[in-house]
Amino acid sequence: MSDQIRDILREDLIGLEAEIIECTDEGKEGIRGKVDDETRDMLKVDGRWVEKNNCVFLIVASDDRMFEVDGSVIDKRPEDRKEMRIPGKWEDPD
Repeated sequence: MSDQIRDILREDLIGLEAEIIECTDEGKEGIRGKVDDETRDMLKVDGRWVEKNNCVFLIVASDDRMFEVDGSVIDKRPEDRKEMRIPGKWEDPD
């Protein structure tokens, strides 16, 4: 896993572009936009709250690199992710 991906997953996701590519709540799939807010269990993408644990996100880094991340990996408060060990539950679509 690249250091950049590790760094992004350990930081606050607010301001990054995200798309929900899989979700147990089918009405949430396809939501795309900026991450407006974040709590321990939820992300607010394009003005709509979604549970992190139930979704797979396509996150776009500031350099336009994209990667998929299972929401269960980031299902923590942003400040708690700084110290976490990142498991191999991500996939680089390139």
